[in-house]
Amino acid sequence: MKRIISLLFAVLFLIMAANAQNKSISDFIHYHKQFKKQAESFADKHEWVTFKYKNLHYYDDKLSWENEYEVIIKYDGKNSLVFYNIKDLEWLYLLDRNCYQNIEKHEGSLIKYENTIFDLSQHYEALGKHGFISRYFIHIPYYLYPIDFAHSLSITRLFSDVEEMEIKGELYKVYKYDDHKESLRLYVNAATNIMDSAYQEEHGYLSKDYYTFYDFSYENRQDYIDSIFNYDNKEYEKYSRYDVANPEPYHSLDTIVTDKLLDFPIVDLKNDTTTLREQDGWVLLNFWRCEDSYVDQLERYAQEKDSLGYRILENEGVKILAIEPRSNNMEYIKRYAGKYDCEDIIYSAKGIYNAIDATYYNYYLISPDKKVVYKNWKIEDYGEIIEKLKIER
Repeated sequence: MKRIISLLFAVLFLIMAANAQNKSISDFIHYHKQFKKQAESFADKHEWVTFKYKNLHYYDDKLSWENEYEVIIKYDGKNSLVFYNIKDLEWLYLLDRNCYQNIEKHEGSLIKYENTIFDLSQHYEALGKHGFISRYFIHIPYYLYPIDFAHSLSITRLFSDVEEMEIKGELYKVYKYDDHKESLRLYVNAATNIMDSAYQEEHGYLSKDYYTFYDFSYENRQDYIDSIFNYDNKEYEKYSRYDVANPEPYHSLDTIVTDKLLDFPIVDLKNDTTTLREQDGWVLLNFWRCEDSYVDQLERYAQEKDSLGYRILENEGVKILAIEPRSNNMEYIKRYAGKYDCEDIIYSAKGIYNAIDATYYNYYLISPDKKVVYKNWKIEDYGEIIEKLKIER
């Protein structure tokens, strides 16, 4: 297997080198090793590293969304760990080589997961495959030294150049990567070996991401981490407890829709505002994102219209609210709505996830008396929903 991976990387090196002007394979490897060496030097000097970073995501030069994160790293060879706090969503992760724990805090509920096993074998990068921290590890993989770099997904980004640049009186090494899909710039302070910002532009999607890293400290944070994952922490007293080791309580969370969700403003493409409380009859809340990997259901809606323009669930008396929960960039949202002929059911409700009790799903079927009678991550067919409609009616 390792031999196959090595061959794939070798082919990749050749392709990238062939596409770059006046660059040889040795040039790419040279700049790549420079970045790796600088990151290793940073890691070797510290046992604990804490920092925050902010991600600003732009589409077509307009701010689409932003998030703030807190990261704590303990460098300890193969026993290294990462604490990861997604501020806006209140997801707290503790990651190590063999398992992860996390706490999901939502209004009125506390869901805890412990020792969930993934095949992390020799690297943390596998977590990115599960969608947890892919953006973080894409840009600073080598700061997790001494994890096995040969297995890093980010090794496919061979830097084509490095430039020394003075910014606000500080000397920086700017590592560059470019191909036909994206451009990447990593700004590493030459004196401290800290990467304090990054810029990524995806050419095909008109998207740009800016990352700023700040509030670095090197104190021992074990007590803080222990307090976060102590479920007797007084901070958690206001939450109901749900334990995934006993799935029954988890799946029987309160089905009554909260007032906060009922009254949360939902905006259509004409900039008219409505709420879930104002909807009569049956409603399907379908949460999607303005990203190509999150629009499967929009494609399905476009394909299932009958000769009169109605969709399958609409013929069953269900109103569809397809909601973008992270963005209020209406021009951005309109592009997707038009692409999939869904303008009549597309809405924006930035932050609505914070109004949902229990955990986050992509689909919620709401009854006329405003109860959740069905929820799921993915809908393979409408059989279960139609059966629910028959039972409840």
